[in-house]
Amino acid sequence: MAFKSFSQSELYYGFNKKTFASQANGIGISNLRVLKNLSVAIYFTAAVEAIILRVLSSSFSLKVTLNLITAAVSLFVFFLCRKTIDTKTLSKPRTVNLLIFFTSLFYYLVAAYSDTLISPNNLAVKFIFMICIIQIVFIVPPPQNLFTTILSSAIFIAMSVYAKNSDLFAFDILSLFVSVALGAVMSFSISKIKIENLIFADKLKKSNYDLYHENITDSLTGLSNRKMTLDTLSELFDDKDTLTYLNCISLNIDFFREYNRYYGASSGDKLLVLLSGALNDYCQKKAFHIGRVGGGEFMVLFKSDSPNECEAVSADICKTVEELAIPNNCSAVSAVVTVSIGVFSDKTESYNSFYEIHTLSERALYRAKEDGGNKVWKYIPEINGFSLINEN
Repeated sequence: MAFKSFSQSELYYGFNKKTFASQANGIGISNLRVLKNLSVAIYFTAAVEAIILRVLSSSFSLKVTLNLITAAVSLFVFFLCRKTIDTKTLSKPRTVNLLIFFTSLFYYLVAAYSDTLISPNNLAVKFIFMICIIQIVFIVPPPQNLFTTILSSAIFIAMSVYAKNSDLFAFDILSLFVSVALGAVMSFSISKIKIENLIFADKLKKSNYDLYHENITDSLTGLSNRKMTLDTLSELFDDKDTLTYLNCISLNIDFFREYNRYYGASSGDKLLVLLSGALNDYCQKKAFHIGRVGGGEFMVLFKSDSPNECEAVSADICKTVEELAIPNNCSAVSAVVTVSIGVFSDKTESYNSFYEIHTLSERALYRAKEDGGNKVWKYIPEINGFSLINEN
């Protein structure tokens, strides 16, 4: 049992299968970037070697042709990797591993052929270097690494036996053994470090997101908090579109303080959660922004082509709240929970800051509250005053 656990762990660089799988996308992107850079390096190396050999020889030799083929394949692999990374169309990790397998095998075989059948009187250099480097640079499952290395080494040994004398063959075998052993050890260590870095980066990203989300979100309702809502109002205000109207709807739960005293604070929290959920569903359908800006106060923000659309939206909000049919024995205007609403709707070029808009919607809300509640009051720019537009 312990051996099975150990072997399973080693198959995933010391991590369990679930942890390794959770990093599959990051590993795939990392491998594609490495393969892209490797293909560039091999492309230029093969192209330069082909040019030099062509200059030194009056005819196309097999070595020149082999280098040109290697350069062409490397260029294809480079564009394939770049397109996949840029368009973010990463498929299954297994597909990336297959691409690495066949590309690595191609490079191995070309190097083996060049170091043996084409250069039988020289020591193997390209293949020995390649078998070490390629093992190290990619994060692939150890069985794949092992299979690719053994297969390529077996082919290389067969070519070396056929093409070279015993002394050169012995040196090739010794170099191959050292290169494979060194590559295997370093591959495991470096891949493990890379995966640990990916895991750490994920945790850091999640922590940053949680911290950011906590700073902009109301913890009880899940809506944007006051700061985020006012920041959104500021962004809408700064968007100087002279053809649209900026709508700011401030709403407050009627007799919310009395509700808390009568039913208890926990019931008040449940009321806020229910009401914010219903309002958020409505605003999401309309692509409006909604936030909680106070105890029982919310703000809805959006732009429109007409200054009158906010009136229909306000009526919808009142209806949405009333349809929840939450009893409120403390209300002087209704047997269920209702809201009072203050509305601002105007083009922004004649205002100095978004604070003015917020203030005017708040003043309209105060008028609605002072008028007994369960009403909608609106700021009227033409008279620089306020008017009742809806009484439920």
